[in-house]
Amino acid sequence: MELQADKDFDPSRPVLSNTMTRVHDDMEENLEKYLHIIPADLADGLPFNLLQLFNGAYEILLTWLYQVFDRHGSKDELRAIETLAFMPYMTEIIRPLMEVLTKVPIRLNDASGTLGAGFEVTSNNFLIPKPEITHKITIERLSDLITLSTQISDQISKSNDPVINYLIEDFYFIRKSLAILKEEFENRVLYGWPATNIDLTKSESPDSLKSWAMRGPAVLELKFQGWFQCRLASDPDGANEKRGITGNNFAIGDQPDLDRIIRFQPSSTIIRSHCPEIGVYVITAKIIAPPIDLYNVVKEVPDFIGAKIDLLDSPKFEGRNHMVSDDGEPIDPFELRIETNNGIVLSRAVIGNGEINDMTSGQRAGSGRYVTNGGASTDAVKEYLKRIGKYTSPHSYLDERIALLKADLAKIPPDQIQGLAAEKLLFRLQCLDEAKMSSVGKPVAGGVRWSRYFFFVDYLHTISGKPVIDMNKVDLGFTFRKGHARDVNEKWLIEYHFGFFDSDALSAYAYGTIKIPVEIV
Repeated sequence: MELQADKDFDPSRPVLSNTMTRVHDDMEENLEKYLHIIPADLADGLPFNLLQLFNGAYEILLTWLYQVFDRHGSKDELRAIETLAFMPYMTEIIRPLMEVLTKVPIRLNDASGTLGAGFEVTSNNFLIPKPEITHKITIERLSDLITLSTQISDQISKSNDPVINYLIEDFYFIRKSLAILKEEFENRVLYGWPATNIDLTKSESPDSLKSWAMRGPAVLELKFQGWFQCRLASDPDGANEKRGITGNNFAIGDQPDLDRIIRFQPSSTIIRSHCPEIGVYVITAKIIAPPIDLYNVVKEVPDFIGAKIDLLDSPKFEGRNHMVSDDGEPIDPFELRIETNNGIVLSRAVIGNGEINDMTSGQRAGSGRYVTNGGASTDAVKEYLKRIGKYTSPHSYLDERIALLKADLAKIPPDQIQGLAAEKLLFRLQCLDEAKMSSVGKPVAGGVRWSRYFFFVDYLHTISGKPVIDMNKVDLGFTFRKGHARDVNEKWLIEYHFGFFDSDALSAYAYGTIKIPVEIV
């Protein structure tokens, strides 16, 4: 299948054996012939620096594992390590670095190939210091790695080798992850996890609207729902994984790489056969007068029925495998756009739009954009099925897809059963069969796919950036308030729910409510 999609596809890389920065004192002499020692000046020092970066990162991991199993360090430091060492550090730093190494071509004497991780421990003394200073040493080491990764980024970006230059995007992601991880580790040692040093300078917390429901303005209430697509790898794959390896989600055959972008509308989606159509739209629109909680409906607003709901600027779930958040990551950037069939356009972004990964830990903790509730729930599944319609259970939903794909497979001539089209269908069927089997409790590989249908996340926050309002000369009998963004009576409020994630379609269902303050003319 892959060879049909790409004639140059090779399932492995020509990694040289034991690429290392030096011969270590504790190595047996007869092993030297199996080593490839990379000189510090080879290819302007880039291969050597990459090996040094990986080795430094690997030493921190070993130190952390030692501390966890030896219970060495303060309570807060151990908690910080436990929340960062396994899923975030291994998937966002260690594995991506190893993969980057294997993409770097080198020629050494008569040998040619690519780099590979040497897993060198360069410290002369690997004893763990006193608990009072272990976290300080870790922070110093992480700072050194960030400095080195910045130097490497500069080397990659200036390289004349297109193979090397191609690595800049992936390496930038690793460098950013290192910076976030250092900040999170330092903050969690000082303020625990979840962080207690709440900074509200970037806050979109709905707590500011406590008086809004009783004495605030009238609001335009828009209820929306529909399927959205997000082609992302799922844990334990890293957030920047392009094809899917060990998680539930995969790019198949000749399909484009995974990009993590949340798409509420069909543009740029990759739709597989027999999967839901993408589109999130307004289903009800009403003016509600205060007190809002009493649901005093002033009038219906049919102009907004069927309006497109969209998120602008390539939004993504930003959690980096629990580095920034637990399950249920904030969406960033977050700029909401509403477009009616008669040309009215409303859009507004949150405070700190596009800045989640550049915020301090305290600002992230106080952003108000994390999930309010989430988990696996049969009640949630029932709610999603009711909104989706047609299906009585995830079983019937899966059964229909499996039957349709098997019918497509049966139409393929026997002499083409090894072709790309058939292989794509077979791969999808295997994943769907595993999900179906897991639903009755059989311990099969990939069983976690079934839980994706039950998993849900809920969000509730304000939107306080400068609003953009284009009425397209339409008179609705009311106007939208455009006052100061810090005035609670000017903020928008959005509540949204995501769930029933279909790993075959790489899509999930969304529904929610938007409340926009208005003045009735």
